[in-house]
Amino acid sequence: MPYTNLLDIASLAIKWARDRGADSAEVFVQRRQGRRVDILANRISDTRYIDDVGIGVRVALGKKVGFSYTTSLSPEKVKEAIELAINQAKVSPADKYWEGLPEPSTQYTTPRDIYSSELADIDSKTLIDLVKEAIDFVRKEKNAILSRAGTSVFYEERAIANTNGVEVEDKGTHAIAVASTIIKSDTLTTPAIFEYTSSRVEKPDLLSAVKKSLERAKLCTSVSKLDKPGKYSVVFTPKAVAELFSSTIFYALRGDNVVRGRSPYHGKIGEEITSKYLTVIDDGLLVGGDNSWRFDGEGVATSRNVLVESGILRNFVFDTYWGKRIGLESTGNSVRRSYSQQPQPGYTNIVIEGGDSSLEDLLDGSVIVLYNLQGAHTANSDTGEYSVLANPGVIYKDGEPRGWLRGITVSGNIFEEVKKNISIVSREKEKAFPGIEAPWIRFDNIVVTPKA
Repeated sequence: MPYTNLLDIASLAIKWARDRGADSAEVFVQRRQGRRVDILANRISDTRYIDDVGIGVRVALGKKVGFSYTTSLSPEKVKEAIELAINQAKVSPADKYWEGLPEPSTQYTTPRDIYSSELADIDSKTLIDLVKEAIDFVRKEKNAILSRAGTSVFYEERAIANTNGVEVEDKGTHAIAVASTIIKSDTLTTPAIFEYTSSRVEKPDLLSAVKKSLERAKLCTSVSKLDKPGKYSVVFTPKAVAELFSSTIFYALRGDNVVRGRSPYHGKIGEEITSKYLTVIDDGLLVGGDNSWRFDGEGVATSRNVLVESGILRNFVFDTYWGKRIGLESTGNSVRRSYSQQPQPGYTNIVIEGGDSSLEDLLDGSVIVLYNLQGAHTANSDTGEYSVLANPGVIYKDGEPRGWLRGITVSGNIFEEVKKNISIVSREKEKAFPGIEAPWIRFDNIVVTPKA
């Protein structure tokens, strides 16, 4: 079976599922092709070509749901996956909350700048040349090591069909560059500083990621210390914001956690839940967004959803299943990173809006800047309590860096602190991780404990 048209395959698989007795069915077809080059300790360690294609099949027999997938698009393998999904549904317990698959959306909008034919056709030599440029740059820097880095470009197609009449397809390109550098001398080794860049339409900018990583590693070549534990003014960089919020604030704004009673924001639509300085948006149509697509992981049109507006809770993110459980529609936030995964509520492109202050304002006086956090995933998602290692944390005085604070721990309750302790939010924003854009945020009266 040729797989030049994924939507035709999805529609044909729906027919086969009906023929096999499925009451309802959904087929997700995904194809990825691309190239990747990896670096380890200033040397190219791996180059590879990626060609991955597969189908995920979800079926329902009444309220009994089954799922299967295959990495082949041959009729035999697709029918086998359908059969497996049906057999799984037969032996699964009925889900009393199952209310079926989504209907087609009334309109599908194509986000701008998510596909480039030049990027789709990029060759390995182009990527290798970019990597060599980055390695040469680091080798000229005294004591610097590009410990790990890489760049990749891939083209992606996706199509979804279901028995309610959803039939949608889309394509996009992605370019990603990551870099982690250290500076090592006879007396000191800095932390490895991770940086990242991405684009949907431009070549990967590995050199930019390397330069930023080195710039921040150099901040750790001198060491300072705190005399005692206490409450300090602390600036979370965009990356630190994303790391801590992902396990707490973003977790609490997911509809499934609201329905389960695991979100402190349940029942608080229209109430103030954070400082007035915070506005949080999920934007599936963001221009050039890492996760911008015409539709989500089950074929619902993506959109721009304001979740928190100047501190006021406006909305949560839902897929079809969890939205229906609470009597709401999907917000276009069914996430499925691969055909091997079932859809679940999640985010497209999270944007935390910037404030009205400059970085100089945030660094006024004595302040500790947290560039990365270690252990943010261990934060208690239900209560917001956290205790994380700053990796690194750098102390600033009147805007000037005064040294790396080795081994400091930052702790508190982020649900309380985003309400009471935010003093300044920067105008400047950065893409912290794929799909997360955030400003720098200054918190006052944060507990910081020096290394014992």
